[in-house]
Amino acid sequence: MVPEVEKWINTKPEYADLRRVYTARVAAEWIRQQDARQATDYRKIINSNDVKRWPLRAPHQGWKKTDVFNRYVKIFKAGEFNSEGRSDDGGGTPSPTPSPSRTVGGDKPPADPDGDLADTGSSTPVGPMAGIATAALAAGAAMVWWVRRRRTSSS
Repeated sequence: MVPEVEKWINTKPEYADLRRVYTARVAAEWIRQQDARQATDYRKIINSNDVKRWPLRAPHQGWKKTDVFNRYVKIFKAGEFNSEGRSDDGGGTPSPTPSPSRTVGGDKPPADPDGDLADTGSSTPVGPMAGIATAALAAGAAMVWWVRRRRTSSS
């Protein structure tokens, strides 16, 4: 059941907000770790619990953390994710077979196989894309320099 839930959360559009929040949380933790090593511009707001600079916007102005919890409880109880398994009571209510936990090492998350900050599931090659962008910027700068040089030499 866990792989199916993981697949839904990673691919279904209704979980896109959850994926964005997770990515933002990973980035925030990275900044927090950098600030612990050396002071950053964000030192004043890290752990301040002051979020007045980022008010909730439409359609989330009335959001409460209990709403999220209640929604997950409803999903769990109503059966958005159905489990199949053996029935211990002999009736029609299935009892799911427990699966081993994938968490290893207590609070420490599993290591990312690529060595990046987080495995977001994106297959975009960041390194080559950054190289292409740098080459395009250099070519553009060279063209601007060449055009300006020609204009000043012909005048």
